[in-house]
Amino acid sequence: MKITIVGSGIVGQSTGKVLKMLENDIIFYDIDSKRLDELEKNGYNVIRQLQIKGSEFVFICVPTPEKNGKLDTSIIEKTLLELSLLISNYVIFVIKSTVVPGFSDSIVKKMEKESNKKEGRDFDLIVVPEFLRHWCAVQDSMHPTKIVIGLNSSLEISEYSIKLIKELYEPIKVKKIYTERKTAEFIKLANNAFYSTRISFMNELYRICKRIHINSEKVVQAILASSEDFGTHAMEHGHAFGGACLPKDLDGLISWTKGIGYDAKLLKSVKIINEEMKECQECS
Repeated sequence: MKITIVGSGIVGQSTGKVLKMLENDIIFYDIDSKRLDELEKNGYNVIRQLQIKGSEFVFICVPTPEKNGKLDTSIIEKTLLELSLLISNYVIFVIKSTVVPGFSDSIVKKMEKESNKKEGRDFDLIVVPEFLRHWCAVQDSMHPTKIVIGLNSSLEISEYSIKLIKELYEPIKVKKIYTERKTAEFIKLANNAFYSTRISFMNELYRICKRIHINSEKVVQAILASSEDFGTHAMEHGHAFGGACLPKDLDGLISWTKGIGYDAKLLKSVKIINEEMKECQECS
């Protein structure tokens, strides 16, 4: 398939290089001419003026940086509106950039108004978030742990785009999770929040271990020895945890850390959230 990659940073390059390995026709675009020069020097096709005529897919890999504590989606919004004016044949836009839940549904309405084009007739928009580590982005793109594909919630509109996106990713033999766009957008943020929380939890244990002079590595190794549980009961959600051990031992650890002069903020937050889940109105 002919695919245009808009935004040729780490995400765009790794995405494009892997899709080229899968024998697609890849064209890179970026406003940074040095990136394009480097790609061209290494044998990749580039364009220096944005156009998408003849492309079956256009992957959007532009930055959504943090600004005042929020994701700044102004660049991707401007890019998609500009792209909507360039539609000449049916095309599928694929968002790889990190966006907030609901962004795609909102931008589609703006694209339709801006260009007088219609989703499902002139274009479709799909969300396929990236889960890459920057130091091995190409390897992670070629061998991902999962591929999340967020579609328009009106599946009859997306029927053709589903067919093409399945064909595109079929060579990558990994679990594909098909869901709505808003869910796919949230999965990306939730995935990174999970890793962030896990690291902070381990750092909380590390700081406690330092205070009482024990080997934190041994503690972490022992916890990870139960990693087979992570895919089952440790991922439970939708209700408060209870039983004879979890609440009692959490309280005991919080109380004990207070006694050694450490404020276990994350552990106390775990307790607060669990108490709130017991009274959660929207959960019932």
